[in-house]
Amino acid sequence: MVEGAGGPTVLRILLGTQLRRLREARGVSAQEAARAIRGSESKISRIELGRTSVREVDIIDLLSLYGITDPAEREELLTLASQANQPGWWHQYQDVLPSWFQAYIGLEESAESIRSYDSQFIPGLLQTEDYATAVLALGDFSLDEAERLVFLRKERQRRFASGGLRLWAIVDEVALTRSVGSSQIMRAELEHLSDVCEQPGFALQVVPDSAGAYLAPGSFSGAADERHVPRQAGRRRPLRHGHGQAQRHRRAARGIQGNHSYTARGYGAIPMSSIRNGMDASTLTDATWIRSRHSGPTGGNCVEVAFLADGQIAMRNSRHPQGPALIFTRPEWDAFLGGAKDGEFGRPGPS
Repeated sequence: MVEGAGGPTVLRILLGTQLRRLREARGVSAQEAARAIRGSESKISRIELGRTSVREVDIIDLLSLYGITDPAEREELLTLASQANQPGWWHQYQDVLPSWFQAYIGLEESAESIRSYDSQFIPGLLQTEDYATAVLALGDFSLDEAERLVFLRKERQRRFASGGLRLWAIVDEVALTRSVGSSQIMRAELEHLSDVCEQPGFALQVVPDSAGAYLAPGSFSGAADERHVPRQAGRRRPLRHGHGQAQRHRRAARGIQGNHSYTARGYGAIPMSSIRNGMDASTLTDATWIRSRHSGPTGGNCVEVAFLADGQIAMRNSRHPQGPALIFTRPEWDAFLGGAKDGEFGRPGPS
């Protein structure tokens, strides 16, 4: 057994990598290997890339072709193949998942760290149940399919929530400011994201609108696994899968990280104001509203202000306390007060 190797997806990659190295070390062509298992060269390619399970009889034939006669070495690879053929826990969702995403979940399950970039949505590993439901509602899923996919997303979040997975997420600011589902859902999502910012092993970087245009190959995610393939000739080699594309993604992430983004730490780093703007003032449960002493005798025609726990300022019309609230950051509020003091918002005269 390969100690600490992870789930079946990674085990298939490990097995395929070992078989390819054995074949190349013996100078056997893919065509010759295909004949030995009564298959095609494309089947050998899929096996060596870890994209398909391998029958025990095919492993036995390939090991014989490659001159592997040591019983212990043969048993190790046969055991690895048996483990790799076991379905992962996500197999029960295969009817609602594309094959490429099943492979990704397998890699994610065994990874020690993940690096991702998202331009439209908050990453799946950071989504609340309501936010995930709202995102899936944008697609063509039945109610049953959507519920199962939300549950799958919660299962994927287990290792990250328990500290078993490091995550470095880069998101475009639009993913934080564009409302998904409703303002209440979005507010809860951002509050959850703010809490997660305090978790060890997590880094969130935001590309602000002010960064202007930048180059990124769409949203992407890459899983890094520090585990190694079994010993061969006294050495241990790191697992590499999809190396060329992974390198392109790493270069893109480094470019965004170095030139465009800022690191978000704590509640105040998440831009909440644009999501809260327009929401019912009554939903601001942390607000204590203050009425100006210049209010009319009937209490009407007055603006009320509340200083929120996150340092932002809310404003509402006292005549409509259940109506929409405007939310200001502290710098925005200071600028507004300065303008009012200087008479910049006075009633315009007749033209």
